[in-house]
Amino acid sequence: MADLVLLDADPLRDIKNTTKINTVFVRGEPINPARRHRMLTEIEARAQQPKSPATAPAAVRGCPC
Repeated sequence: MADLVLLDADPLRDIKNTTKINTVFVRGEPINPARRHRMLTEIEARAQQPKSPATAPAAVRGCPC
């Protein structure tokens, strides 16, 4: 959850401007565009990795009950 999001354009002029994010502040720490891009790239790469049976949700492994 962000504390503050700085945009590059006015969202009141066009709602699509809400996607023009410049900087995000989380717990008072700024996350600039370069850092945010690195974080999102890492998250996407992890999401693409195959899941091992040990880390799969219970519904996938089967219920032990």
